[in-house]
Amino acid sequence: MSDSDQLGAIAQQLTATLVGIYGGGPESGTSLVFLPGDLPVPAGTVQQGQVNAAQMDAWLRSGFDNPLLIRPGMATLDSVSSRSASDIYAEVVQWAKPLAEMHSDTWERIAGEISAAQAAYGPPGGDKPIVCQPDDWPLPERTEYWTVFDSTSTSAPATTGTEDGQPCPDSVPPGPDSTAADAGGASASGTPDPGATSAPDPGATSDPPKIDAELWQLRGAYLQSALVPMEAVMANVETPAADTSAPANGQPPPSDAPAAPDNAPAVTDLTTSDSAPMSMHLEHTRVTLQRVLAGRSWWNGVFLSDDGWYVPGLARGTLVPPPPADTNAMAPDLGLQIYVVPAALVVVRNLSVVANWSADAESALSSSTGAIGPLSLAGAQVSAAADGTKAYTHEGMQVVAALCTPLPVLPPADPPAPHS
Repeated sequence: MSDSDQLGAIAQQLTATLVGIYGGGPESGTSLVFLPGDLPVPAGTVQQGQVNAAQMDAWLRSGFDNPLLIRPGMATLDSVSSRSASDIYAEVVQWAKPLAEMHSDTWERIAGEISAAQAAYGPPGGDKPIVCQPDDWPLPERTEYWTVFDSTSTSAPATTGTEDGQPCPDSVPPGPDSTAADAGGASASGTPDPGATSAPDPGATSDPPKIDAELWQLRGAYLQSALVPMEAVMANVETPAADTSAPANGQPPPSDAPAAPDNAPAVTDLTTSDSAPMSMHLEHTRVTLQRVLAGRSWWNGVFLSDDGWYVPGLARGTLVPPPPADTNAMAPDLGLQIYVVPAALVVVRNLSVVANWSADAESALSSSTGAIGPLSLAGAQVSAAADGTKAYTHEGMQVVAALCTPLPVLPPADPPAPHS
């Protein structure tokens, strides 16, 4: 088996394991996507044996609150919005207006959804928090949250542990909470029904995504710098002239995007000709993201997924556009792109990769930016065995993937034409 085949097989095995345990397909309502490497969990999130809630909230909002453009069929990330989902939601919930004829049954229903969403959101302004479930997952003593992955094991994926006889956090539905129960809606499942949004179904099978060979390579510098801002994709969205009732921050997207710098070439010769099989070992867990203030969700998925409202001065799709057309005729399920928001994070720790490495591979793995696919090995410790193999071990916690829920087109409709 070639080097690339070995690495690809391990990557596909890990992908299947994560999807099997945490979901990441149509049946779960979420899509798994691997994130750029070197996303460590900051040491400041744990202070004096406790999780610092303010530090955790700041880290989550700065790194995992932005809408993403992904390819679910390959679990890859194409672009990231420069605006956060929280900011986008704040804008639409504040300015949304029913599209139907005033005081009709439809108008009354949508007006009620908007009113309920505004009441749950509270006064405009201020940072609305994002919290974790469970909230103590970074603590070293919470070993029951973690599941072992070992590429040399041929057994079925293990289930996560339990705490006091209760399921671990993987039983918690991922995604922004809905306030449907508070508003008298039909669902309080935690995420808007993907079928109720305008986002396309990311495939019709529960099989795990097919790994992207370009992503899963050994590099001295990761592809993070190659990500294109989402606004570059949205550059052809036309925005009507704003009126006096329109929000002031609905800026049009930039007309061009900064050029991505070159990346270090991938290492193609990973192992020596007499190498033992490559192997990978790590521990992983899922952390659910919830947009909650004072015990109540400030994010209303029922309102967001309804297409019967508009924002004055903003064209349909100005903030979240319709997904790009799938132009991959050879593999349409893999080329499909959708807009999503992170609903849960996949965190790993105690990462170790073992092989009889080539000189080029050792140089890349020992660099300050060494990574295998989305898995960072920056600052890894090296240990050699008698058989000539070397283990590169990165003990710290790092986010490697996200489980995401589809975003509808926002705003969902154009403003009505003015009466003559």
